[in-house]
Amino acid sequence: VTGANKDGLHVDGFNIARDLPGIKGFFDLRSATSQDPCPRCGAKTEFFKGIEVGHTFKLGTKYSKSMKAEYLDKAQKPQVMVMGCYGIGVSRVVAAAIEQGHDKDGIVWPAEISPFDCAVVVLDEADDARVRPAVDALLKALVAAGLDALEDDRDGKPGVKFKDIDLLGIPHRLVVSKRTLDAGEVEHKRRGAADATRWKLDEAAGRLKAALAGA
Repeated sequence: VTGANKDGLHVDGFNIARDLPGIKGFFDLRSATSQDPCPRCGAKTEFFKGIEVGHTFKLGTKYSKSMKAEYLDKAQKPQVMVMGCYGIGVSRVVAAAIEQGHDKDGIVWPAEISPFDCAVVVLDEADDARVRPAVDALLKALVAAGLDALEDDRDGKPGVKFKDIDLLGIPHRLVVSKRTLDAGEVEHKRRGAADATRWKLDEAAGRLKAALAGA
């Protein structure tokens, strides 16, 4: 008795040799476990969770034959092209990057795919006339250095702004405030770092570019 490939139906009198001619072998198939050695080298089997962010489909010559897609080999003889499809899931890359790169404060973007290289947080603009010109000069220098910056000039407390920038996951934060300008500096903090440092205002763009390059 065997299944009939239909729900609720079975076939009796089934004979393998008669009804399934040409069988090349019989195999005991099951899901592998961590206790199973590799059938090729005998090494321990390891399992890892993965995220599919891209794929390849080996199409062979199925479609190139019908399209008559050919090329000439070194002997000048026509050969059918071997085709393949290659894809990347852009939205999956974003989801995977966030899943692999985050902490209790939010996203930690890899610099290579971060929407911005840095955030420029503006403080004390209403109380100090130096702030706006300094911010404009900094932004101009960042653009000239080929960097993308998000300016946060919202009204609000510094802590709220800092939290929002961390939540967005932007790799670097530059703060321009009355206190930093008193020393001719900006405050720099790398996402995830415990402490902030001070940079000279006119050196900030160059130092940030070097930091992003891994210098």
